[in-house]
Amino acid sequence: YGNRAEVTLKPGSPSQRLRLVVGTEQFLSSLHDGNLPAPRATAFLPNYPNPVRESTTLPFTLAEPSRVTIEVFDIIGRRVAELVDSTYPAGSHSIQWNGETRGRQPVASGVYLVRMTAGAYSNTQKLVVIR
Repeated sequence: YGNRAEVTLKPGSPSQRLRLVVGTEQFLSSLHDGNLPAPRATAFLPNYPNPVRESTTLPFTLAEPSRVTIEVFDIIGRRVAELVDSTYPAGSHSIQWNGETRGRQPVASGVYLVRMTAGAYSNTQKLVVIR
C-alpha cells in the first residue's frame, strides 16, 4: 500500500506482537533469512499486560548467546516460580507466565518481582497480579 500498512485481526483471535522494519530496499534485502540483526544490548523489557489477571508476556533481548534465568519472587523475597533456566541465542525472545507457583498453584493477588539474569546482566521488574 505504498507508505501505509494494514493489519486486520479477527474478533477473538489472540493478540499479535508486530515489528516494523524501516530502511532502504538494500538494508531489507541484506537481512539474513528475513531475520533482523541481533539486538545491540541485553535487556529485560516490561511485561504486558501489567497488572496481570491470567497470564503475562515477559520479553527480553540478548546481544549474544547466554544462559538465561527468569525467576518470580513474592514481595518478601521468597521464590515462587522459576520460569526459565536455559541457554538462548542472541536475538529477541519472550516467555509467558500464567501466574502459577512451582507447584502449579495460582499465586495470590499482590506485587511480585521478576528477575532476569543473563551472563553479567541482571534486572528486576515489578508486576502486579489481580485475581
